[in-house]
Amino acid sequence: MYHFRKAKREGIFRAPLESGRSFLQSLINYVHQFDLVRLLLLAAGFALLLLPFNMYTMQAKGWGSLMMIYFLVFGVVSIATFVVWETSFARVSLTSWALLRDRTIIGCCMVGFSLFASTQCRQPFFSSYLQVVNDLNVTNASYDLQSGTVVQIIGNIVKGVVISFSGRYKPISLFLAMALIVLGTGLLMHCREPTRYVGYIAMCNIFVNFGFGILMLTVEIGILAATSAQQYFAITIALLNLFCYIGQAVGYTNSSAI
Repeated sequence: MYHFRKAKREGIFRAPLESGRSFLQSLINYVHQFDLVRLLLLAAGFALLLLPFNMYTMQAKGWGSLMMIYFLVFGVVSIATFVVWETSFARVSLTSWALLRDRTIIGCCMVGFSLFASTQCRQPFFSSYLQVVNDLNVTNASYDLQSGTVVQIIGNIVKGVVISFSGRYKPISLFLAMALIVLGTGLLMHCREPTRYVGYIAMCNIFVNFGFGILMLTVEIGILAATSAQQYFAITIALLNLFCYIGQAVGYTNSSAI
C-alpha cells in the first residue's frame, strides 16, 4: 500500500478509465473473455466421460447400465461441442490449434496417458497382492509400495543433474527411462509368482518408478519446449495433466476388471 500510494502521488499510477459499459454489457463481456461456455462444456465433457470408469462397478448391469451409456454419450457430445465452439464461435481461444497439432505435444500427451494407464493397472492392488500372494505383512507391503515415491524423486534429481550438464533430455528419456520401465514391467510379469523371492518384485518396482520419475519430468520439459509463446505454457501443462488423469482412470478400470 505504501508503494501504491507513492506511485499515485508521483503520477506514475493512473486510475483505469471507465469502460462506458452498463452492468449487463460488462457481464456479457466477461463471459466472452473468460469463455464460460467453453469451461462448462469442457468440464462437463470430461466429468461425464471419466465418471463411468469408476462408477460402473456400482451398477447392476455394469457397462450395460443406461446411466453409464448416457454418461459416455453426453461426455463425447460435450467434448465435440467444445471443439466446434472453440474453433468457430469463441471470441477468445483457449489455445492455439497449431499447438494441438504439434507432434511433440501430441507425443508428450500420449506418453503421459500411457505411463499413468500402465501404472494404475497394478498400483491400486499392489499392496494387497503382496500381502496375499507373497505373504507379507501390512508394514512390509507398505514399504515396498511407498518406496516407489522415493525412487521417483531420486529419478527426478538424477535427471535434473544430467540435464544441467548435458543440456539434452531426449537421450536419457529414450535409452534409460523407457528401457527401465520396459525391463521392470517385463521382469515383474516373470517374478510375480508366489514361489519367487519377493526382493525381485521390489527390484522391478524400483526399475519402473525410477524410469517413471525421469520420464514424467522430461515429458513436461518436452511439451514446454514445443510451446513457443509463454502465454500457452499453463494450458499445455494442464493439457498434459488432463491426459494423465484420463490414463489414470483407464488404468484403474483395467485394474478393477483384472
